[in-house]
Amino acid sequence: MDTKEIIKETIIDTGRTAYNYSFDVFNAVQDQGVKALNAVLDRATWINGDNRKTVNTWIESVKDGQNNVKTVLDENYKTFERLLGGL
Repeated sequence: MDTKEIIKETIIDTGRTAYNYSFDVFNAVQDQGVKALNAVLDRATWINGDNRKTVNTWIESVKDGQNNVKTVLDENYKTFERLLGGL
């Protein structure tokens, strides 16, 4: 096994696998948190439509941010693989 293959397997593949696993776990926890928050808000009669809309906007912003981070890191892994190909 050559150096490039070792680096690819140990650094890139292991890092990507760990990141994807962590991202999936984080998303599962996030989804459960949103469900719990919605359950509380459904019972909170003093939270009116505008406040609820604000919370929903906040939740969507967090999800968009997570997806943006995932996109950037996926692109960084691809760039690293391309750079590694030049060794």
